[in-house]
Amino acid sequence: MHIIIIDDEQTNCRLLEIYVGKWGYHSISFTNSLDAYEYLKKMDEPAVVCIDWMMPSMSGLEVLSKIRSERPDFPFYFIVLTAKTGLESIIEALDAGADDFVTKPFDAKELRSRIGAGQRVVELEHKLIEQDKNLKRINRQLKESLEIIEQDVKAGRAIQFKLLPRNHKIINDIRFSHHLEPSLYLSGDFLDYYKIDEQYVGFYFLDVAGHGASSAFVTIFVKSFISNFISKNKKTSDNSIINPALIVTELNERILEAKVGKHLTLFIGAIDSLNSKLIFCNAGQFPFPVILSENRALYLEKKGFPVGLMPRAVYKNEEYELPRQCKLFFFSDGLLDIIPKSGLKEKQQYILDNIHNDADFYDRVVAKFSDLNAEELPDDITTLIITKGEEYAER
Repeated sequence: MHIIIIDDEQTNCRLLEIYVGKWGYHSISFTNSLDAYEYLKKMDEPAVVCIDWMMPSMSGLEVLSKIRSERPDFPFYFIVLTAKTGLESIIEALDAGADDFVTKPFDAKELRSRIGAGQRVVELEHKLIEQDKNLKRINRQLKESLEIIEQDVKAGRAIQFKLLPRNHKIINDIRFSHHLEPSLYLSGDFLDYYKIDEQYVGFYFLDVAGHGASSAFVTIFVKSFISNFISKNKKTSDNSIINPALIVTELNERILEAKVGKHLTLFIGAIDSLNSKLIFCNAGQFPFPVILSENRALYLEKKGFPVGLMPRAVYKNEEYELPRQCKLFFFSDGLLDIIPKSGLKEKQQYILDNIHNDADFYDRVVAKFSDLNAEELPDDITTLIITKGEEYAER
């Protein structure tokens, strides 16, 4: 570390040079305060500055005052050397920006101790400044990385929503409507519906554990997996697509093999529109879907293991005779978090009562969580409503 000596008397400079040299410091001396001021303005290393008060052209207090004003954060430690004594002189020097005050003639041991103290201070200040610069650099890099991630996530959200089927779509005179509200940019919820042939319409409703990017990637994996069955049916007339339990069984093994660290719940079904029958497999989906017909609402309570938890889990197909006119409601479990009831049974009954008594319940639910900010949503919330037996024009 440098010791800067500023004194208009050459003899005083030389004496200080000898002392600080013995103490192991490298010194730079100035007898002209203006030259010293210009040097300090450009200095890029921390330093202890021993400066005389009374000098021509610019006094020592003027030099350190200007430097403090122009370089307030630079680690200088100013020790004023002067023949002046008294409390008022000390206060004046400290107010000007001095860190210490030593009267002439000085005691060499005292000055050495004060320079040592100054060295510790400026080295600590320099270390803090470097740490601050490093933190700012890291924060800048982090901000840039976060901006890139945000752009990627926004792109991922756009892609995920593009993969959703067209809303209010009619297939084989059955109408499908949905709404998906992610708690983050990307959702762990997903759904799809598709025409199999003139007799069958397929659909599924899934909820991957958690939310955000990692869960969203699993939804894309599942869509691709089920799309392979749809494609196989169209190309080879393979009927596996109307065997939900088979699809779930194979998906369970694939998820476990992939070791994605995620599990999911899935309700997958095929509606036989000619025989008015629903063939389905429920792999842990909860709340259970609600069927509304003839002014009566009830849960389709069929349980099953979630996908991706148990090897060789057994899944089976269930069948349900659908009324000529009915509606099926699917809600992800995120809905339970915003229902104004305390217990689970009360929340389930609340859903049934409102679907049964309020024809606009579904629209009000969608409107409610659409108005919430993503930060207010504790989980992704997704809804699907399937309407059968009404007259719709093909769109």
